[in-house]
Amino acid sequence: IAVTNEPKEYVVSIGDSDNATVINSEEVTFLKLYPDGYVSSVSNEETPYSIVLINTSGEAGTAGRVAAHLAKEGQPVTLVTSDSDRIDERSVIIFPAELQSQALIVSDAIGGALLSAQASDTKEIKVFIGKDKLGSTP
Repeated sequence: IAVTNEPKEYVVSIGDSDNATVINSEEVTFLKLYPDGYVSSVSNEETPYSIVLINTSGEAGTAGRVAAHLAKEGQPVTLVTSDSDRIDERSVIIFPAELQSQALIVSDAIGGALLSAQASDTKEIKVFIGKDKLGSTP
């Protein structure tokens, strides 16, 4: 038996198989720290973009913690998840070029991240939360 003290990601299914609610470890952390939950709509003039956080740190809950911080700052967090096949040393923000000023605000709010603009029709800022955010408070 191998024992580790490093939290691993997980998925919880609540309810019967036909009507189950599925929640991942990042969402559990996010909702614990920010009970108001996700922004339901970002199609208004006040918030013309959305933020998706993906944990690539290798430790469950890291993106959920950062997402809660962003939500408390008034940022439109719409999804928190993880990619267990990917481990990044540094956090990276990928954003449509037209959302550069918003991406800079997000980077500042989380204590810095590498920024990468792309040509895109989407209004989504993707934040890959890497190992540089382990144990730190944004």
